[in-house]
Amino acid sequence: MAARVVRRGMEPVAQVLSDPQAVYPRGIAAVRLSVPGGGQLMVSTIHLALQQDNRVTHAREAVERVRRAGCPVVMGGDLNETADGPARRILDEVLRDPAEPTEHTFPATRPRRRIDAVLVTPGLRVRTARALRSAPGVPAARMRTASDHLGTVVDLDI
Repeated sequence: MAARVVRRGMEPVAQVLSDPQAVYPRGIAAVRLSVPGGGQLMVSTIHLALQQDNRVTHAREAVERVRRAGCPVVMGGDLNETADGPARRILDEVLRDPAEPTEHTFPATRPRRRIDAVLVTPGLRVRTARALRSAPGVPAARMRTASDHLGTVVDLDI
């Protein structure tokens, strides 16, 4: 399905850096995709800061980006806090995490917290959402050592 979406057209969305002077600047990379049958979908990646105040600032910027999108949004990444954190509560204003809270992603070797997620705007129909513990041809042991976080995956209808 993804190949059919991309073939129809894709338009980059302007990059936003929360604090370009920070030791580790954080931003939002996004692309607007044309979807079969008409309409658009914005797909975005995000990596929130380690410091709470920076995460909150970045989350507010992400919420404004979603509000201005004018189409459904899928935003995934390392959020660096669990669903009860202040930045996640801000993101909850416009996005939802369709995975169960028990789909832990961190640390990858013994996941105990869900700090990574693929978030979606209301109205997108999600078939499944989960932490990625294995994949065809990739054993679970390899997934646990590829990064300090497990990946997350959603299957949705657009």
